[in-house]
Amino acid sequence: VADITVPITSGADCDGDGITDQDEVDPDNDGDPSDQDSDPTDPCDPGTTTGDLSNPVWADADCDGDGVTNGDEIDPDNNGVDDGNGTDPTDPCDYDVADITVPITSGVDCDGDGVTDQDEVDPNNDGDPSDQNSDPTDPCDYEVADITVPITSGADCDGDGITDQEEVDPDNDGDPSDQDSDPTDPCDPGTTTGDLSNPVWADADCDGDGVTNGDEIDPDGDGVDDGNGTDPNDPCSYFEADITLPVTNPTACNPSIEVTKTATLSGNNIGDEIIYTITVENTGNVTLTDVELDDMITDQTGSALELAMLPEFQDATFNSPEGTLLPNEVATYLATFVINQQAITAGGVSNTVIASAFGTNDLEPVQDVSDDGDDLDGNIEDDPTETPLGCLTIFNLFSPNGDGVNDTFVINCIEDYPNNTLEIYNRWGNIVYRKKGYNNEFDGYSNGRAILSSSEKLPEATYYYVLDLGDGSEAKVGWLYINR
Repeated sequence: VADITVPITSGADCDGDGITDQDEVDPDNDGDPSDQDSDPTDPCDPGTTTGDLSNPVWADADCDGDGVTNGDEIDPDNNGVDDGNGTDPTDPCDYDVADITVPITSGVDCDGDGVTDQDEVDPNNDGDPSDQNSDPTDPCDYEVADITVPITSGADCDGDGITDQEEVDPDNDGDPSDQDSDPTDPCDPGTTTGDLSNPVWADADCDGDGVTNGDEIDPDGDGVDDGNGTDPNDPCSYFEADITLPVTNPTACNPSIEVTKTATLSGNNIGDEIIYTITVENTGNVTLTDVELDDMITDQTGSALELAMLPEFQDATFNSPEGTLLPNEVATYLATFVINQQAITAGGVSNTVIASAFGTNDLEPVQDVSDDGDDLDGNIEDDPTETPLGCLTIFNLFSPNGDGVNDTFVINCIEDYPNNTLEIYNRWGNIVYRKKGYNNEFDGYSNGRAILSSSEKLPEATYYYVLDLGDGSEAKVGWLYINR
């Protein structure tokens, strides 16, 4: 080339690459090769064209380095004609393994599995693919030990929801020494929900409960995870009817639930609120679903009352939605009751809630009756949540007519003061009733000595009382009215 001083006129293409020597050496053909584009003796320079099949210089070369000569790529049937039934001699990923006759030099990884085509097809690189290890066109057919370049396929060959690159080479530097898990094992690491459309994962049983992963997340077989299935990573989450494989993880599945209810008062008067905090805990090792609360509230006499606000879900410690509880998870609910005259008259309120749910181990039902959270009362389970109201409230009006309603003079919680003394006087200051250790038994009959008979039925009128609680506090004084 250095000797060229006049225009090239031969029209020859000596290397058979489809570009004349003149176009390669002296594009403007002025006899000066200083503008040379490519090597006229190298059939692979520039390597972007399909050359002359009849020229052995080009035909015997392997310009894309895929191990198949240019001639064998464009004329695989060796009839001397490019019939269009071959492969691209300029594309190192377009070849037939059976046509390889020379060493692979491209260094490419056509399927992106981290193993070069040479290592997959011809490990000893002698131009003979008879020692082929794996398929260079299949990103899921490779040996981890053969990985030497970054994985680019993005494939998740075992369908476990984690790409092969993340499993084999987390930092993707072409060195699998930091491998986290097995890319061929759909159950390793077994903490994710995989690809329902991948039979490798769908047909496996990662939790060993006898139900395939696919049947767990898609029990109706519509090909969609509708959220109506069970957890493929939880051996205690399954429907017995879906078992089709041997149970390999015979875990003891014990669904259990515990509910506690405590009360806080905003005040003790009519119109004030009792705020109930309800905690529901999954105390078993099985996920619970369809968690429901049945709340029952009565006054201290057992008569029904109504909550102002039924139990409302607030939150759960593991952020599960309402109605679901993972093992050891606690959900919190709130309810309220507005204090009314009935509750005060009865002396307080008693509240119980029943929590029920189903275990995901074949929908086994569980139930618990609430405790009040006070384990110092001698009973550590199932105490109703009782809230005393109106202690030492004196009901000034009573009607001792024998109808069983409001027949006696009632002082709420008087039983808490056993050393009390009650004295009742008429309007002239005469004592008509006196009782030490009074316990709501005054029914309108006198026992005082200042009148003619100690058992006389007192007339309808206003009277006055003095109540000494016997605890050193100041006596309480007030009025009462007997309504006949």
